[in-house]
Amino acid sequence: MKLRVWHEIMAMAATVVLMAGQLHAAGQKVRITGIYSDLYFNQEGGDLLGNEIFIVYASGGYVAFVQQSQGEPQMPSVVPVSIDGDTISFTVPDPSGGTDEYKGRISVAGFVGTLQHQPARGEPAQRAIRLKRKKSYWE
Repeated sequence: MKLRVWHEIMAMAATVVLMAGQLHAAGQKVRITGIYSDLYFNQEGGDLLGNEIFIVYASGGYVAFVQQSQGEPQMPSVVPVSIDGDTISFTVPDPSGGTDEYKGRISVAGFVGTLQHQPARGEPAQRAIRLKRKKSYWE
């Protein structure tokens, strides 16, 4: 009997600790700053492909250091970031005269959203994008 009561007390205590941890995590704000990347080297084609974003805080707000690569890395851009809770957006000038607009949510795991390319001429194209929160490809 005493052992059974002891097990029930331990189970209740574990439940309380688990629930408290979940409530604490739910109330925490996600850290916006960090490196988000899907850059990888394509061995077959000899190309570097993907996107890498490094979000930092600067006086007046957040900025993103953005590097895109569709074969070879482009010159990075530094652009202001709009933030609403865990949702961010920013626009990067495209070397061809168009723009690339990133919109999505930041989580502990990374950035999930869309990348809309608006060329200087022609039709816009949108695709889903998922960048893991991790070290830079260049490290």
